[in-house]
Amino acid sequence: MQVLGETLRAPTLDPRRLAARAALDLGVAAGEGVVLLGAGKPAAAMAAGVIDVLEERVSTGFVVGKHAALLPAPVAHVVAAHPFPDARSEVAGRELLGRAAAARRIVLCLGGGASALAAVPAPGVRLAEKVALTRALAATGADIAALARVRRALSAIKGGRLALATRARIDALVLSDVVGDALHVIGGGPVSPPPEEEPARVTLQRAGLALAPALAAALQPDVRPGGGRFDHVRARVLAGPDALVTAAAAALEAAGVRVVAQRPRVEGDVAALAQTLCAHARALRAARLAAGPRAPALAYVAGGEPTVRLPPSPGRGGRAQHTALACALGLAGLDDVAILCVASDGSDGPTSDAGGLVDGGSAARASAAGEDPASALERCDSGSALASAGDLVSTGPTGNNLCDLFIVLAA
Repeated sequence: MQVLGETLRAPTLDPRRLAARAALDLGVAAGEGVVLLGAGKPAAAMAAGVIDVLEERVSTGFVVGKHAALLPAPVAHVVAAHPFPDARSEVAGRELLGRAAAARRIVLCLGGGASALAAVPAPGVRLAEKVALTRALAATGADIAALARVRRALSAIKGGRLALATRARIDALVLSDVVGDALHVIGGGPVSPPPEEEPARVTLQRAGLALAPALAAALQPDVRPGGGRFDHVRARVLAGPDALVTAAAAALEAAGVRVVAQRPRVEGDVAALAQTLCAHARALRAARLAAGPRAPALAYVAGGEPTVRLPPSPGRGGRAQHTALACALGLAGLDDVAILCVASDGSDGPTSDAGGLVDGGSAARASAAGEDPASALERCDSGSALASAGDLVSTGPTGNNLCDLFIVLAA
């Protein structure tokens, strides 16, 4: 857990520090009024960093996040819902659009979670209809790219539409929670046009989801580059999953652990990921035993976004907790290994827990406490099983959001 704390506090991941450094390069002249906008879990800290540098050149601002934060006047901060938007999210999204339309120079602080925190439905679509559809799509195990594709098509702010609402120069400072750092996916890509890809309608058909006539009629084609419509936007990714994994590896090495491999771009089904992590655990354990008692502990580090197919009424947990419980079953009876699975923002799925830290005795401890871990995994009630085993990890909000982190340790 010390390694996790050191990772999340690493200067290379600090949203405020990263945004302040980037703001130095924006070339904002003295007396030039900047409108500071922000959306996402790390947006408040990023906005504070921009203010640290630009100071009185920030004439006004509006930032929406998941947790309360205090920003100096004249920048307002509001709270909205995540992982699914609510009425506050729609109000915040419309405020961002209105302020962008009236601005001449914008600095946008964008991070993971923005897609839910600032949500404006497309004309003819109610927010509740959009939420219900994206919930259904997420339950099928759809990856973030598919979810983002559908959210964009039903949005009046995502898919580059915030940029199209203004001719102001936009400098977007971005913290990525997406494998590959695709700008059109991070936060729904409010100032970035998506590439050529399959229509959202096809994505929904492949997922087996039927559309109500109103939703089918409202599906918008993705905004495409062209006509110089985005030549007023400059976007820069400040950090992402690669930086998270690198920081974790550095923290492990500083603690005397030898990192044998890193994989910053994990995707796909959570069950397959758990099998891979357990295979690494066995290989590291064998190598550690072969090296002798004085050899250093060994570790494997990965980061990314696995997917989970949800039952009709899922229990407590998120994808990191689900991965951790699956690993607990895979490690059952194995000594001297542990696997940490955490959401880097400290909030895994719809819960306030970050994830789980499991070992070869986790499944037995859960069973002894009266919880069937295999049944809990089937019900997607991983959080309850991890809590019964004493293996639930809670960090509180970290102020950042750079995907999930997985550490396999053989000591």
